[in-house]
Amino acid sequence: MAAGNGVLEERDGLLVLHLKGSSYERGFQHGSLLAEQIFESFSKEMTKYSLIYGEGNAEAGMKLLRDSTQLMKPYVTSDLRKEIQGITDGAASKGKDITFDDILLVNCVSNVLLFPHGLADPAATTMNEPFSDNCSAFAAWGKATADGKLIYGKNTDFGVMTLPDFPVVMINELQTGYASICPSFPGAVAVASGMNEAGIAVGSNFSGSKNATMRGTPAFFLVRAMLDKAASIDDALTILSTFPRQRGMNFIIADGKAKDAVVVEVTGTELAVRRGQKDTIYATNHFNCYPGWQGYSGYNMVAGQATAYKLNDISTIERWQESIKQADPSSFARYERLHDLLAKNHGEIDIAKAISIMSDRFDMVSDRLLGWDEYGHAICQLGAQVTIASSVKYYRSDQVGAITDQHITWSSEIGDPEELLIWIAIGNRPAQRGKYILFDLKKEIPSVKYQLEKYYQRSTAKSPLELLNQK
Repeated sequence: MAAGNGVLEERDGLLVLHLKGSSYERGFQHGSLLAEQIFESFSKEMTKYSLIYGEGNAEAGMKLLRDSTQLMKPYVTSDLRKEIQGITDGAASKGKDITFDDILLVNCVSNVLLFPHGLADPAATTMNEPFSDNCSAFAAWGKATADGKLIYGKNTDFGVMTLPDFPVVMINELQTGYASICPSFPGAVAVASGMNEAGIAVGSNFSGSKNATMRGTPAFFLVRAMLDKAASIDDALTILSTFPRQRGMNFIIADGKAKDAVVVEVTGTELAVRRGQKDTIYATNHFNCYPGWQGYSGYNMVAGQATAYKLNDISTIERWQESIKQADPSSFARYERLHDLLAKNHGEIDIAKAISIMSDRFDMVSDRLLGWDEYGHAICQLGAQVTIASSVKYYRSDQVGAITDQHITWSSEIGDPEELLIWIAIGNRPAQRGKYILFDLKKEIPSVKYQLEKYYQRSTAKSPLELLNQK
């Protein structure tokens, strides 16, 4: 199926969406090709989120969601605004009643939900946050991998209702900026992770902090900015350090050319960079930039997290570790498990072992291997399905049905960014229950010139911020 230069195909059960052109053109292609999926997903997911955010009052919850999203709207870049408008118009061309603010909400809702003011204080823009969604990521290179190349892995975990029913792999070919590929969902311009043609891979894990505000750039928009405009780790750091940020995040940034990766821990007001040890680095959902811990020396990011996570004592490394273990056992357990698996496989990590690591179902809290129908604190996440409402009219729809939520690893990806290869699992509960599908960005986009060395020669190139400000 085609729309302009955009093409939608089905491959191994996945919807593969190829977008090409200006921001608006790519948005229009997206909206027209996925109009049905966008509306159904929007209608059901927003019903769920409004009930959650409104504490059972869907109307009040929807008002809070929309009011909160408007605080973020000024921080969305002009190119992504055009893309959102394109999606809106594309869906409308297929008869779907979708507005700009609807699509904006789709892209901001995960950030809104992490500000749990509920009905108590709808005007609040800064508050302590609850524990975040469970995501895990790692990168390995040099002596840690079988061939010395950089390999990265990223699991994105969400509470979902319909998203696994519409698994999308999005391939974006920009007029200005770098082509990229990422796991996605209908209506999304902001993404949790992905890889671009410059050999840069980016992933994001939520990590709570008291230093947060709704008046900033939502985290997934920052990931998209890095994929669009970063050709090096330094480029990505420029974007993260310059854009107004919202809240606590752990960003893993890997460069296949340089064979290096970092974790950047940020809040609305703080930023610290954590380097790897023994050619590996990894992250879950708590900060690890604590002076003296794992070779780190610099600003202490844990102080702001202590309030949000209600950590009992962070006065020493030992007391902090025990506090995070008690306060957020899932994040602590997955971090320790990643450490153990990377150490066990050091020097032998390849794509197959990386897939095994990100599909790991061992729960370090209960000290046992989980089956595919058991719940626990594993790198590959599977939670129980919860019924929020047994029968309710879906938002802006005549349909009536149940509203459910299930916390799972929604997508998993393994990448070799030097070769522009990425393996994506998405569309199952959890994602790893299906197979990883290989995508070769060089073949997906014939115009991509496979000359990664060109990205080293940037003395006359425009900076990533100049590119972002282009019309």
